[in-house]
Amino acid sequence: MITYKLLPGSIALSTAGIAIGLLYQSDWAGAGFCMLIGLIWLASLARRWDGVSSLLFFAQAVACSVAYLSGIPAFLALGCLLLALCAWDLHRYARHLEEVKPPESARRFERRHLRRLFTILGAGLAVSAAGLLVHFHLGFSLAFILALLAIFGTYQAITRIVRASRTSTAPEEPPTE
Repeated sequence: MITYKLLPGSIALSTAGIAIGLLYQSDWAGAGFCMLIGLIWLASLARRWDGVSSLLFFAQAVACSVAYLSGIPAFLALGCLLLALCAWDLHRYARHLEEVKPPESARRFERRHLRRLFTILGAGLAVSAAGLLVHFHLGFSLAFILALLAIFGTYQAITRIVRASRTSTAPEEPPTE
């Protein structure tokens, strides 16, 4: 399945991007810490430590933020963060796919999930890139209202996606005669 090929690749690319950016900034300790996160995450795939993916995603997100604050380009930090988000989602979804029978159904669910995931990642990249490229000043009250609307909209979108994925990945009942 494609998920099992994309998962280690997205972990490796996210980790390598941040580590190389930190090495470019001469931050050897930060690069080593980032590589350690990536190695633990890859080991968790082999050892099937399913409970650590959220913690490792959080650690990778912190590493991306620290790398950005240390001076790496914003687009590199953003790309590595999106790759880490992709890895976190695929790690959780891979375990779910193992329970789906028959394999044809699992492939169909996988394609649907990947299409949804890449749409969300692409939209997030587009909005983030627009935020990095377009600069304008807002008053506090307008910025606060827009932030509340963005939080509410994100919550609604996630709720709909979770609801749709629950109904689309429910095991199919065998036909009764």
